[in-house]
Amino acid sequence: MTCDKDHVQLRDISSMALKTVFQELPNTNQILVGNLAKRVTGKLHPFISKENVPEVSIHLEILEIIGMLLQKHGNHLTSHHAGLMDAFFPLLKNARPAVRKRAITALSNLVNVCPEELFDTLIKRVLGELTHSANMADAKTVVQFLEGISRAAGRQFGKHLNQFIGYVLELVKKDDDELRENVFHTLETFLQKCHTDVTPYVPQIVEVSLQYLSYDPNYSYEGSDETDDALEEDDEGQFSDDEDISWKVRRGAVKCLEAVVTTRREWILDSLRRISPALISRFNDREDTVRVDVVTAFLSLLQQTDHTLGDLRRKSDFVDQHDPRAGVAEALKEQLPALIQALKRLLVNKSIKSRQASLQLLGRLVQVLPGSLNDHFAVLVPGIEFCLTDKTSVSNIKLDALYFVQNTIATHPAELFARQAGPLIKVLMRCVADNFYKVIAESLRAVEQLVAILRPVDRPALLDISPFVPELYPGVLTRFRDPALDQEIKEQAVSCMGQLFFSLGDHLRDELKQCLPVFVDRLKNEPTRLSTMKALVKVTSSPLRNDVSPVLADLLTLSTGFLRKNLRNLRLATLELIGALSRDYGQGIGAPVMSNIIKELPALIQESDLTIAQVSLQAYGNGFFFGSGHDALFQDGTKRLYVDIFSL
Repeated sequence: MTCDKDHVQLRDISSMALKTVFQELPNTNQILVGNLAKRVTGKLHPFISKENVPEVSIHLEILEIIGMLLQKHGNHLTSHHAGLMDAFFPLLKNARPAVRKRAITALSNLVNVCPEELFDTLIKRVLGELTHSANMADAKTVVQFLEGISRAAGRQFGKHLNQFIGYVLELVKKDDDELRENVFHTLETFLQKCHTDVTPYVPQIVEVSLQYLSYDPNYSYEGSDETDDALEEDDEGQFSDDEDISWKVRRGAVKCLEAVVTTRREWILDSLRRISPALISRFNDREDTVRVDVVTAFLSLLQQTDHTLGDLRRKSDFVDQHDPRAGVAEALKEQLPALIQALKRLLVNKSIKSRQASLQLLGRLVQVLPGSLNDHFAVLVPGIEFCLTDKTSVSNIKLDALYFVQNTIATHPAELFARQAGPLIKVLMRCVADNFYKVIAESLRAVEQLVAILRPVDRPALLDISPFVPELYPGVLTRFRDPALDQEIKEQAVSCMGQLFFSLGDHLRDELKQCLPVFVDRLKNEPTRLSTMKALVKVTSSPLRNDVSPVLADLLTLSTGFLRKNLRNLRLATLELIGALSRDYGQGIGAPVMSNIIKELPALIQESDLTIAQVSLQAYGNGFFFGSGHDALFQDGTKRLYVDIFSL
């Protein structure tokens, strides 16, 4: 490992061997592990100093190996802790950034296992020897070092935080973007790892982060709120500058604000009023990476809002009106107009990552604040269409868009979608014809939801849906009849077709006759049996009086056999179907079929499952009252049922 430079290959092999050994060495034999770690550390310790190493590459390898030893087996090296600290500390002033970085990593691993007295000594040395230096490289080293040790030993470092926080905040004023980036990374770590000790300084951190959130000295955003040209030009690279790293400063500020949001849930109302508008204003950042991070930070804010609203909902009867959290929902609603306008532009942005992040945010928004898009959904529809139909949209974007549509349908009034029925049906049917199985399945699910709310059977329809039937039925039928599709598509196509006949049966009388044999075929196939049974229950229970008499005998014969299956959900659905068929076609059911059904029902009336017992009795009652031609069968069956009924 420490041989001269003429044995490069041997040295590299030795380095890899040592790393592999200590990476994979099990902790079952503590004595063996401890002895090996001590021996290797003792051998490599003298070579930590640059003067004893022939090459820089060897120096870096040695620092990495010792850092790994401290991370995985540092508790066995207590006798070496003080010596290693003395050896590593001078390397913080090394001229090579790579050496300083390895030294910081090694010291961070050391403070995680060293005694508290040694930790305090290290802090004093940093304060005395590095923080007073005017050298910019030393300042960067101190900031990176503070990030490393606070991440590794946040509890221990917390009591010393007040000695460094002012120094770190002052460094932001230095005209060095790389230093500013490091400062924000360090502040983010303070917020995450030193939760209690950093509390008095959070307002200052927020102030600095908000100040540099819009730090972009090389570009003017004037007029970007009214046009999308700024984002489009940036995507084409016209404003890119290899030497401009100000975007890293903005990203660091965003991460810092996100850390404030995620670690200070009790400050959620202040975050919504102060941080939220600032984040929304940066949705137009010219750098795609920063844009996505800003949207992600706002998503974290929504998640914290959801937690707070959930707590308030669970304690709604006891919430004090003076509780600062009581205005959380109102504070979020105040941001909606600006938020929707910003997301509207991002949905049609050329950046795939920006579009995906926007869709995820919208999907979370409608869950956190149901009904929040009542006044804004129409504005978003063109963007949703673009995400679902654009050639550059990958499957993940289409799926996020479909999830958003599904969540919006589930959390908003039907009137909202009646006004946008045409565009939504058109774009969803295009997705039904997609090539990716997951997109097809989710689009079928969305179509099913949409049809259910646009044509309810228990109240007047919101619009005349008949013009859309020629577009809906053929697309779903193609997937419904194809036997070679993925299992998930088959199940969802069956369910969607069942909903079409349930809601639109009066427009599909002839089509139902063509689809009934397919339903029977799917019923015979075990993987699609349960979904088909549920779909048939929908078809037969529709107030539109769908006629399934052409396959009545097949349905009842198959259903009788399913009653002996062990799948509870299948039994329940089967009993519901038998009940519906007995009600509608009682007189048309043959005596042998009815006899088989009556014989199976007593075995299902058990105290162990009262739900199935209840549905079984309902099915029997439907056959008894509506099957007037089978009185003799029901008299014998009723006698057998009396014993089971009274035992309940």
